[in-house]
Amino acid sequence: MKPFDLNGISIALPADMQDGPIAARLKEGRYERAEAQAARLLIQPGMRVVEIGAGLGYVSAICASKAGAENVVSFEANPRMVPVARKTLDLNGFHATPVEHAAIVGHAHEGEYVSFAAGKHFWGSSLASIAGPHGKRIEVPALRLQDVLTMVQPDVLIMDVEGAELGYMDTEWPTCLRAVVMERHPKKYGAEGKAAIRKAMIAAGFRRDPEASADTVTCFRR
Repeated sequence: MKPFDLNGISIALPADMQDGPIAARLKEGRYERAEAQAARLLIQPGMRVVEIGAGLGYVSAICASKAGAENVVSFEANPRMVPVARKTLDLNGFHATPVEHAAIVGHAHEGEYVSFAAGKHFWGSSLASIAGPHGKRIEVPALRLQDVLTMVQPDVLIMDVEGAELGYMDTEWPTCLRAVVMERHPKKYGAEGKAAIRKAMIAAGFRRDPEASADTVTCFRR
């Protein structure tokens, strides 16, 4: 894996991504720009952070740099990307931040595993139930978001889960949680799903924060 530097973070970039669209976004400074900006605005030293969808580990490293490595827990469903995110965190000295291999599911899910569609490109991979006919189906460990939040008690939750965010709206958000940063995927669930997310977040006492929101990334704050 060849490291790539972006905004002071060394990113582990697998050989087969060196010349693709991810490399182009990195060179142009566009890779996960909105999520990174939100993390920098929201996270303070000592805050507890949960990140769902670690990917290359770039946002994971930013969270660790702000909160302290021991205060961040990242989850990644795609088994191919777990060692990549791990390498990025290690390159930047954040050895205390764990990268857990698990798909985070809604409260209604039952069972220790869930079907995951591992697409050709990691950024297009998602739970099989929302992926359609694309991607190789594999079984991955499943953790309910409710249980993760109860265990970690985070101040900030950051997620990029390719449409699975709609399935989290049955979660009882703990009082400790002050901000939720999510990349929205309305193509997966349409205007009705987008409205359902907004309604659920408002009902839980969150409001959209325009300063920490950009492009398809929305920050909800209490």
